[in-house]
Amino acid sequence: MSNSVFIYSPLLKKALCLSFCLLSMGNSITQSGFFRKIKANCSSRKQNGTHHIVLARDTTEMYKCRYLGHMYYADFSESQKLQMIEELLNYQNDKSLSALPVQCYNPKISKVYTGVVTEYSLQVEALFLINQIYFEDPYIYSPFPLLLDKNTNTLNEEKTIQTAFKSYRIWYNKIRSIGIVASREQHIAPLDKNIVWYSGSSW
Repeated sequence: MSNSVFIYSPLLKKALCLSFCLLSMGNSITQSGFFRKIKANCSSRKQNGTHHIVLARDTTEMYKCRYLGHMYYADFSESQKLQMIEELLNYQNDKSLSALPVQCYNPKISKVYTGVVTEYSLQVEALFLINQIYFEDPYIYSPFPLLLDKNTNTLNEEKTIQTAFKSYRIWYNKIRSIGIVASREQHIAPLDKNIVWYSGSSW
């Protein structure tokens, strides 16, 4: 039986380190990687090519076709929540179609939507998710993933969406400076009076 020699070279060290880092990625969340965009088909009415934004750590099928609500984000620190909000604001120009339906997500009310706007982009989904991170009862503020321009009475128009993102960014800078808890106590909401969430209640 011959003796074998194990040569530990710098190249091998680099390869081992890379393997370890790849194995560890599933259990760690970086500042710019809380969420990922996945392909999902959640309704027979939806066409192929629809997407959903999920937490990077969520890899099972159960996360593909649902919103998880405020309690799902409760265990994250305030700093992490602020990072999440900042990351979701980067979806401002993602017009990919959301896989989730237009419906009332507030379990406390029974309201059926019969309007003509039946689909929405990941732009709107991202803001809808931000509400779930920030508000303790987000579906009162935004029961439907629909942004309403009160001046024109239109829903999810591109101009309305861009105006909403502008308001959310101004709001984000405010809450980042004083903190989420203090912002909630002061009832600092993301949107102004002209753009609101359809059928939502003001704070």
